[in-house]
Amino acid sequence: MNLLHTCFPEEVVQQIVKLRQGGNTSKVSFAWDYSNDGLYTVKYGYWVTMEVIKCQHTPQEVVQPSITPIFPQVWKTDSPPKLQHFLWRCVSNCISVAGNLSYRHLARDGSCILCLAHVKTFKHLLFKCAFSRLIWAIFVIPASHGGEWTDSIYQNIYCIMNVNLVHPHLDNEEKIGPWLLWRLWKCKNDYLFKGKDYTTQEVVRRANEEAEEC
Repeated sequence: MNLLHTCFPEEVVQQIVKLRQGGNTSKVSFAWDYSNDGLYTVKYGYWVTMEVIKCQHTPQEVVQPSITPIFPQVWKTDSPPKLQHFLWRCVSNCISVAGNLSYRHLARDGSCILCLAHVKTFKHLLFKCAFSRLIWAIFVIPASHGGEWTDSIYQNIYCIMNVNLVHPHLDNEEKIGPWLLWRLWKCKNDYLFKGKDYTTQEVVRRANEEAEEC
């Protein structure tokens, strides 16, 4: 113990003392922590190099909070499967909008058909487009941040699906919000493929009717 206190600080000494001594038949051996059998292979060594060591030295960019908690809530929404699947696609950013198609080289033009100055992403489609912003302005659900929808997928969808937590007096509108997202998506497709144009009042009215019918 005198030798330990001479060579090591007190916290290290306490850890050394806790070590369990082996018996007379025990042998010193090495084990690889990243495999079930404790044996090292080149495959495991390469994996540790690329997935553990490299990630520790690579800056990680975080652009928004994790959207993982919202996925279970999407599938528990009191709505038909088609609407649940649509919400899941919104959160997963796998909607076939012009911006996503252009990024995957499936379309030449990635701009919005209503406001050509913007790249049409699903966030733009549902929240940032002039037509969409006008619809949300006449709807009773307030935007998530100072009257303006944010660039965060999580914040906007979460605000719509949990409006009663912040605004208890808008309990019924929580059920209408997802339908309004769905109706925005449908009316943009009708305008693009069928040439049908809807007013903002018609979009809100049809969203209310579909929610009530459901």
